[in-house]
Order: sequence, then C-alpha cells, then structure tokens
Amino acid sequence: MQAANYSFAFVSGQFSVTKAPLTVSPNSVVMTYGAAMPQLTYSATGLVNGDTAAIALTGAPQVATSASSSSPAGTYSIAMTQGTLTAKNYEIAFKAGEVTIAKAPLSVVAANSSMTAGGALPGLTYSVKGLVNGDTPATATSGKANLSTSASSTSNAGTYPIVAKQGTLKASNYDLSFVNGTLTVNQ
Repeated sequence: MQAANYSFAFVSGQFSVTKAPLTVSPNSVVMTYGAAMPQLTYSATGLVNGDTAAIALTGAPQVATSASSSSPAGTYSIAMTQGTLTAKNYEIAFKAGEVTIAKAPLSVVAANSSMTAGGALPGLTYSVKGLVNGDTPATATSGKANLSTSASSTSNAGTYPIVAKQGTLKASNYDLSFVNGTLTVNQ
C-alpha cells in the first residue's frame, strides 16, 4: 500500500464470532388414557454449518411433565430446563411442549337375553369392556345407556336386536362405542 503524502501505521483489530441461536423443544406426545407414559424426547432447531445435535450438543436437558398414565384425558405441558445440556457454539433457548392424553376406547355391550313367547319382556342390561387404570363402571361412567328392542310380549318366536345407544351415559376419560345384543323369543 502506498500513498505519496501519507505514512501508514497498522493496528490489529478483533473479529468476534457470536454464538448462533438454538431452540431446544420437547417433542409433543399423544397417548391414550391408561397407556404407559412414553419417553419424553426433544429436538433442536437452528443448527448451522452442517452441525447435528450429536455434534453440537453435550449432556441433556431436563424434560418433565405432570402427566402420567393415570392422568385424566386432556392436555398437559412439557417443561424443559437446562439440565446438563451445553453447546459451545450456540446460545440455547427452551420452548415448552405438550402431552395430549386421548380418551381410551370403551365398549358398551348390550347383554343377550331370552324370553318365552307371550311372557314378559326381560330387563335389558349391558356391560362395559375396556376399562383401564383400575376404573370400575361406577367410577368411570355416569348415567345409563339406552337399551331398546322391537320385541314385546306379543312377539312371535325368533330373534330381535337389542339396540344400545348413548342415553345419558357419560365417561370423561373414554370414547364410547355401542354393541347391540340379541333377544331370543322362544316358543
């Protein structure tokens, strides 16, 4: 470098490389009421220069939720904290995630029954199948299913459906399905 009217003095400078932003988030989980709690995992977004989580991160974050296999159906948060997670070239920020506990399937099954032609129509009953977590029909359900049949005391011998419907039956942690039964009218 030359300049006729100037003399040059060179001064060293500094070049700073700042950490890249990195977001670590728990992976959202969907599970069924009563099922085993899946392992909580996480993912990192914002990796640069071909880095992978295995290359850029050491240790592990602390991942926690209040949800368990016995938690009622609903949505629960997953919290993340630093734990032992470090990243030399990244500034780590954490986001929350969610555990969604879906209702478990529950079958309402109309009990098969029989009667003699000309006799009184028997009482129609049902059972529930698929209860989990030690639930009983009394603790898991409220109300009653509606059972009906086209048979009557004057019906001819044969088979008639017993139709199971919702009625006032409710179960906050279960998705209800209904299975019809059969009423046999004997001669």
